[in-house]
Amino acid sequence: MKIVEVQSRMFQALVREELAAHRNLLRHISTQIWDHPETLYEEFFAHDLLTSVLETHNFQVEAKFGGISTAFRAECSSKNFNPRIHHTVGIICEYDALPVIGHACGHNLIATAGIAAALVLKRLLKSDNTNDHPEVNGKVVILGTPAEEGGVGKLRMLKKSAFAGVECAMMVHPFPSNDLKPLALGINDLQVEFYGKSAHASCGPWDGKNALDGAIAAYNHFSLLRQQIPHDHRIGCTIAHGGTTPNAIPEFAKLSFLVRAQKQADLHVLTEKVTRCCEAGAEAAGCSVDVKNTLPPVCGILHNEVLCDLFQHYAAGEGILFSSKPSDFYGSTDMGCVSAAIPSIHPCYAIGKAIMIHTEEFREMARTEEAFDKTLSAAASLAMTTLHLFRNSNDMLRAKAEFLATRSAFLGKDIENFNFTENL
Repeated sequence: MKIVEVQSRMFQALVREELAAHRNLLRHISTQIWDHPETLYEEFFAHDLLTSVLETHNFQVEAKFGGISTAFRAECSSKNFNPRIHHTVGIICEYDALPVIGHACGHNLIATAGIAAALVLKRLLKSDNTNDHPEVNGKVVILGTPAEEGGVGKLRMLKKSAFAGVECAMMVHPFPSNDLKPLALGINDLQVEFYGKSAHASCGPWDGKNALDGAIAAYNHFSLLRQQIPHDHRIGCTIAHGGTTPNAIPEFAKLSFLVRAQKQADLHVLTEKVTRCCEAGAEAAGCSVDVKNTLPPVCGILHNEVLCDLFQHYAAGEGILFSSKPSDFYGSTDMGCVSAAIPSIHPCYAIGKAIMIHTEEFREMARTEEAFDKTLSAAASLAMTTLHLFRNSNDMLRAKAEFLATRSAFLGKDIENFNFTENL
């Protein structure tokens, strides 16, 4: 145990040294992506910047991965890497921004953390057994995943085999507080269209079938449903279309729903209840209704406890301390799809004041020097956790065993939808 601790301190010093050596480059990455906010599948500047940096540092880079113009996959392995005895870890970069508000979710920092960890690990993997540190064998795969904000980019990349050969995946996310296991919910994006019959609103309203009435009745139905759903379920809705003129009975109306629950089985049940509310509203107004998904459902996150424990241990060495109280975060992310396919973690780290994400205040904070410094600490934690897995095969095997033991209950009947890899 004493030898392990000595080596851990040695590697920690090397990680910090490498981060310091690349500090100016990493700060440039963070500020440039922040200064050039790009929304889902339009992240051309960020894609080109990140792939250029990785190519310059001799990573094997596949730009525009799988025909997705703003996705990439890059890798680096040790000279003696053997996939039968050594391990492959995936580190995820996000870099898309929100419409109008820009990098209010801090994805410029996520990209920076991923590249920072990659540069650190490359040095350790490409060094032979020398006096500065023991030999490290393994492969790191850096995945540039676009369109987290509403485009399900990671699910598209899973389907295109971007994660093939990757045994576990990790990323970090800036946040108002440190949260080791954020309670990210699965999400179902529904578009509900109501079809009625137009008529003159004054001369002959009785000849019409009011599609807007059907939509409003449906809205009232699921508003009543909200009081009887569990605390980790959510229903959000907007009226996307309610007619064109008040002088005509609306023949068409549209609701946009986001239905959320942590487990896939619960998400299916809640979606069915919302669907029945819409059908009841349409029936009351004498209209027809069409309920459809515009995007594939996204899973909640299945946090791997083995990997979480390792990250927590090394994060503590970087000054990132996590509370033992349960998470109170109820957002959603397509990282859940990755966690359904391979063992994964998605810890959040505080970057300054306790300001909620997706706000202008958080956007401004994501460009500060303080946020950048905290991102380097998170990147060091990623690098140390990955290094541990390279050097401690039993812990990788424990993470896989836990994943296989827990995913069936988490996914239910959806388990077959996430068998994209053969790594386990």
